[in-house]
Amino acid sequence: MTNLVRTLQVLRAEAHRRANSTPSPQHPLVTAQQFDLQELRHETFPLRERGSGTRTVAEQTLRNHVFTPAWIVTLDRNESVKQAVMAGMGISLVSLHTPRLELRTREIANLQVNGTPIDRAWPIVPMSASDCARRAMHFSAF
Repeated sequence: MTNLVRTLQVLRAEAHRRANSTPSPQHPLVTAQQFDLQELRHETFPLRERGSGTRTVAEQTLRNHVFTPAWIVTLDRNESVKQAVMAGMGISLVSLHTPRLELRTREIANLQVNGTPIDRAWPIVPMSASDCARRAMHFSAF
């Protein structure tokens, strides 16, 4: 078996992550039980830049809900998105691994929007096939 074939077989490894709508804990819908995304039609959505996996998932989710937010603010870092949400500047759709600390300390909340959280898979792409198994295990545990 060639190294390329072995590498392609190993690339099937993936980590599963969830994405959800995250506002500031002071947002009035934080305590609401399951509601439709249309309830957020007047909100600003700080999102990652086009081409990021999180942005792609957000845009697909908005299309699936036939939803257009009032404003989309594009930011180039997860930290910038988290800071905007914590400052009450809008609601974002983020991978839930990103604000783990902020969720625990209640600086960011989760909304119970119908159709969320969104399960997604991250492919694990190794630098070399020989190092893939160890890296995949560590990444999957993250």
